[in-house]
Amino acid sequence: MQKPFQIEERLRAIIKAYGVEEENGALRELIELAGTNMKSLINEIRKQIEYAGERRKNH
Repeated sequence: MQKPFQIEERLRAIIKAYGVEEENGALRELIELAGTNMKSLINEIRKQIEYAGERRKNH
């Protein structure tokens, strides 16, 4: 089982691949709220990226 800091590092690499910057502490908070299941965390990150992209289009 991965440690939270290892999960955070993997997620940071994923969001970097999307060309997105992390807000300070956002990944840590996401892990605390969503748990440590990588599939669930990646799904949540994708939803957040899509939501942010839609908000930018509408403003």
